[in-house]
Amino acid sequence: MVEGFQTLGQMKRAVEGQYEAEATHVGITGAECAKRVDAALAFGIAASDKIESSRYGLPAIELGAAKAKYCQPAIDFAGQRVGDIKALAKAKQDAIIAVYKKAGIKGKRLELFVSYGMPDNTGFLAAGCGTWVDTIGALKKAKKLFVWLEGSSGYTVRKFTIRGDS
Repeated sequence: MVEGFQTLGQMKRAVEGQYEAEATHVGITGAECAKRVDAALAFGIAASDKIESSRYGLPAIELGAAKAKYCQPAIDFAGQRVGDIKALAKAKQDAIIAVYKKAGIKGKRLELFVSYGMPDNTGFLAAGCGTWVDTIGALKKAKKLFVWLEGSSGYTVRKFTIRGDS
């Protein structure tokens, strides 16, 4: 039940910056919390018995009320929050697509640019890798773009050669 109580902080966080896995975990934790409360009741602990944990900051609460106060809200939160996270991600993706489409970019070029985000945040470099290509106009005109990628074995430079919109 402590875990259910501890999810309250996660449930107060904004949708922005939260991952689906985090929201799903809150629901899993809530379900586990409910199972443990049911197990304690089945074991014979009275619903009116108060439980608390000074170690985890859990205030005293009747066992019978714990499920409704901590467990079920976590379960309910997960489904709603996952939906909110997906909707926010779609809205962001749609906004990125709209920026490029408004500039007349389409096809494979559109696919590539959208996969790297907004024009000012793509990380594309011009030939020689000394100048950022970070405006919609420069991206639209670009014939060759470069991206530095960092991995565990060092750096890689990826080159994109673009002809028209393909």
